[in-house]
Amino acid sequence: MIDRIGDPGKKLHTGRSRNDQVALDMKLFTRDEIQEIDAQVKELLEVILHVMEENVETYMPDSHIFRKHSRSHWLIIWGAYFEMFRLGSRLLQLKTYEEAVGDRWKMDTPMPEAVKKLVVYNVNEVEKVAATVDFVFSAVDMTKDEIKAIEEAYAKTETPVVSNNSAHRWTPDVPMMVPEINADHAEVIEFQKKRLGTERGFVAVKPNCSIQSYAPVLTAWMPFEPYEVIVSTYQAISGAGKTFKDWPEMLGNIIPYIGGEEEKSEKEPLRIWGKVDKENGVIVPAEGITITSQCIRVPVLNVPLLERMKFVAIFTSNLDEFFMIRVGSLYDMVQTDEKHRDSRSGMTPQEQLDAIYEAVAPLYKERDKTYTEIKKELSPYGICGLDFKELEADEKKYVKKYFKRADPSGTVAADC
Repeated sequence: MIDRIGDPGKKLHTGRSRNDQVALDMKLFTRDEIQEIDAQVKELLEVILHVMEENVETYMPDSHIFRKHSRSHWLIIWGAYFEMFRLGSRLLQLKTYEEAVGDRWKMDTPMPEAVKKLVVYNVNEVEKVAATVDFVFSAVDMTKDEIKAIEEAYAKTETPVVSNNSAHRWTPDVPMMVPEINADHAEVIEFQKKRLGTERGFVAVKPNCSIQSYAPVLTAWMPFEPYEVIVSTYQAISGAGKTFKDWPEMLGNIIPYIGGEEEKSEKEPLRIWGKVDKENGVIVPAEGITITSQCIRVPVLNVPLLERMKFVAIFTSNLDEFFMIRVGSLYDMVQTDEKHRDSRSGMTPQEQLDAIYEAVAPLYKERDKTYTEIKKELSPYGICGLDFKELEADEKKYVKKYFKRADPSGTVAADC
């Protein structure tokens, strides 16, 4: 695997048998070969269409040797097929969204009625589409070069473009935004508009979805100058636009390497943490921190309720530990050295406590809201929370013993 894919091969510590690894390698090899054949077929069809267009007035003999009006008939047949294959949106335009999607709707919930009747237009009719919208949200299945071209074409119609695609993430004057982290990167848009020759139109992009989960947390740690980060992401099959119905081999399986994801996870945060070079009108990525990532595709479509409940418990446990150890030491400092200022934040112990409580309060509020929602969703399955008074005698005994062990003072147990 190291010979085939380089450094990512060093990260495949899955504990799986060699037979499983060979089977996975064969799947990846087959997928790559299919993509190569697919690209060659598209190239062939491009050539066929080109020849067809050049010879549209050329007469060709049929099964008899007479010259009849059967102009380039085989090219026309191939060309018609190619038009459907290459530009399916031409066939979908002026259809409703429901008609365009057909049986490919992947959500468990039904398609909203308001969405069903939306009219689908051809994305390549830039002027026509731009005239009907205030801004464009871009999420298309095209090559990177095609995406760059189409997004800038819409921007040049003075239509702002917000893109979910990766094509422009490394264009120097296109901001890759997580507003809570790098809202100041919007300043580079002025330089981009000069390049595009626009007054209002521009392109802004979002980062890879998995980065949005840990980049904000790492940003909070930046005052402590981290220099090395190890990240593991476990990404659901829904992130690949799949369900178990059209990806059955993922049942009970994992893919320990997602092509291209690790590079995004290791590089894109550096751009988010970068600075705007106002002299050259570009974003300069941050330096001094190395991220090593492993991105794994796991057989999960939606996060199960019990897993969500587990994360609520983990969140609560982590905060408990944080308060007992970190916050507890700040309380001690308030009593012993209240005027001491932290060397990094410049804050006194009391100021740090105030900042912590301000930051934590909304987190607890969100935790309580999530917990209530999960309890409600679990109820139909016979899983529910009980009040202490509703417990059986042996259960009450266990609970009192448990909390007495956790709280020797007996305060919590007494409250039971």
